[in-house]
Formats: sequence, C-alpha cells, structure tokens
Amino acid sequence: MNREPLLQLSCTICGNTKLYDKNSSWVCNKCKNKYSFVEKGIHDCSKNIFGSDTYHWHNDIATNQNKSSPKSVGFKFSFHQKCLIDVFIDATKDIDKGLFLDVGCGNGSFCEKLIEKNSYLTPFYALDFSLNQLRKVDKSKIYTFKADAENMPFASNQFSLIICSEVIQNLENIDLIFQEISRVLKKGGIAIVSSLNANSIIRKFIMKIDPNNKNKNYLLRDKGEPNIFLRSPSELKLKANNNGLVFTKTYWLFSPINYSLLRNDWINPFYSSLAQNFACVFRKK
Repeated sequence: MNREPLLQLSCTICGNTKLYDKNSSWVCNKCKNKYSFVEKGIHDCSKNIFGSDTYHWHNDIATNQNKSSPKSVGFKFSFHQKCLIDVFIDATKDIDKGLFLDVGCGNGSFCEKLIEKNSYLTPFYALDFSLNQLRKVDKSKIYTFKADAENMPFASNQFSLIICSEVIQNLENIDLIFQEISRVLKKGGIAIVSSLNANSIIRKFIMKIDPNNKNKNYLLRDKGEPNIFLRSPSELKLKANNNGLVFTKTYWLFSPINYSLLRNDWINPFYSSLAQNFACVFRKK
C-alpha cells in the first residue's frame, strides 16, 4: 500500500519546520508562535488582521451566497466558472502523484471538481484568508489553512501541483505570491495560475466604465467589489521566470461560449482580445 507523502509545515515567523498533523495544533519550538485550530478542520496559520476590501468582500459573499452559486467565490455567471474549472481539469489530468495545493481556494469548489475527475488528487491542501470561505470546504478531502498566500505555512520544495485560480487579479503586486509558489513547489512540479485578461476588449471596457476607486459606486461591477488588476501572460511569464519557473502553455478562455484555446506559444492579438480570462501553466526547473 502506498502511503500519502508527508507534509512539512514551516513557521511563518521564523521558518522552523514541523511534520503536519491534521488533528492537532502546533506551537513552534523555536519562536513559540502558536498555530491553532480556528475551528474543526481549519488550521489558523496567520496572525495578520485582514482588513482589506478584498478580504471583506470574499468573507461577505461566502456568508450571503449558497456554495452552489458561482457568486459565492466571485463569479457572476455559472458558465464562466464552469469554463475555468474545465481548463483546470484538463491541465491537471497528467499530474504525477504527490502533494497538491490550492492557493486562494475559496469554498473549495475547484479542488472538489478536480478530485471528482482525478480521484488520486487527494488529499488536497488548501489555503485562503477568508474563514467564511473555508467553512464551506469539504474537509474529508481537503485539508485547510487560514493563511496568507504571500507567506505560506509550508516548508520548501514539497508540492507536485499548485493551482491558483483568479487570485492574482486581487493583488496589486504579484512578486511575493510568485516567490512563494516557486518556493513550496518541488523541482519538476507544476503550477497553474489563472487571471482576468488585460488584453480583453470586454475587460478593458468594464474597467473604463468602472475603474478602481474608493467609493465603489460601480455600474457594471458590484458595489463594494474590491480593486482588480488585469494581467497578461507575458507579465506572468516574467514573474515566473524570475523565480525559477518555466512557462509551458496558456489556456485562453472565451465566455460565454464556454470554450478554451490551448496554445504553447504566441497567439494572434485578435483572439487574445476576445478571451476574458487565461490560465498559464509553469514547471519548476
């Protein structure tokens, strides 16, 4: 019988490591920082007080929306969420067994769909800064951490697969999250990162009508929605390359027709302007 790989935790204060135990809290032997259960099935690995618009937004929608609704993780339409999930399923179909991590997991819907299609992708480890989102995650298959994606509570060089869906558009600076993804990904491991497309005609129009502003009185975006930062594959490739990650391919997502185009290289600007989202796949050197 094959045993599950063992996960090593890392203190977010001093870097001291310890073997993960899903049933117990942890006090760092070196700096005495405590990592407790915030409640059953959720390890609290962040002492930060999250007060950003993004934090409150995701916490609130998790409280006010049923998990089955795409709006519970920020999608406006179910076909948009389904297209993105289908891309992640395709991108993970040939992943080797190992440790798997969802960075910014929300309510766990992406992990759960991947596990349904590829049963060996379990257990999945997942982190999010929203406690209300983590409460909706299926704890029988997914081990959860309330943690900061820019300071992950995991030792280096462990995960075979890391997924990060629609997270980086909420961060003005994405250097730290790419550093962390590369740090905890093992050599040869795969990282899949998706985002809103900066080249999209539709996205540009929405941002023109409803730019980031303090009052958040939007016409096309929901009132109170946090700042968003459109990205391009070229930007992600640069950040990834600076952190030892090699680009392998890009999925371009076209909504509302639920269609994605897989390319390993350059794409015609016309087609990229029609794609609302994209997902890049990277491998660690």
